[in-house]
Amino acid sequence: MLVTFGKVPALVITLGTLYIYRGIFLSWAGSDRITASDMPRDFLALGTKQVLTIPVLTIIALVVLAAVGYYLWTARGGREMYAIGSDPDAAVWDRSAYTASAFLAGLAVAMMVIPMATAVMRQVFSQTPPGEREAAFALGATHWGVVRTVVLPFGRGGIIGGTMLGLGRALGETIAVLLIISPSFDLKVRPLEIGTNTISALIAGRFGEAADTQLAALLAAGFVLFVITLIINSLAAMVVARSRSGAGADA
Repeated sequence: MLVTFGKVPALVITLGTLYIYRGIFLSWAGSDRITASDMPRDFLALGTKQVLTIPVLTIIALVVLAAVGYYLWTARGGREMYAIGSDPDAAVWDRSAYTASAFLAGLAVAMMVIPMATAVMRQVFSQTPPGEREAAFALGATHWGVVRTVVLPFGRGGIIGGTMLGLGRALGETIAVLLIISPSFDLKVRPLEIGTNTISALIAGRFGEAADTQLAALLAAGFVLFVITLIINSLAAMVVARSRSGAGADA
């Protein structure tokens, strides 16, 4: 529905759905890691159990497939969903001017790099000295007060480093951007307009059909992108290492 009527690229919908599932999982788990030893034995046995030599997972998949097929063939909503794009006389989907914009490409890349940046930040936050946190609680600080006065100052370097690592990762993103944007060689100041380009997407899109001079230019652009990414990642690694050692924390 969002793809057809909301004019949102399918890649953005897929990444957004994954984040919804991730949020539900984190809420259910209380933001703690769940290992195989924490799961019920019956749940773990689903991967090995068989019924008449047929794996249980295969049976579950067939049941779901049959239920979805029955819905598509019998229900009105299912028939309408199944017929999307198959009727040559149906109304033609009008692509929005914002579908292939730099904004949606940036949104997709942001969804891809945020988990990596937050993982670095969380690892640095977890190394906050327990004594300082317990001392703050002993002085009557609330949970958010401890976070504001102890955890965040200690992990300031982790926030900066994680953000810079995410930026370095975003600079080299290729396929997600190439699938969304409409290549354009005009410099536009409005990110919602259709048409944009990046160095990595330009290399991936033009490398196969480039002439000798164009190939040299693409290789030079790739080298510049590599140098920029290397500098950003090196600075981020230095900031994160300094934060983990506690050098960036206030006395």
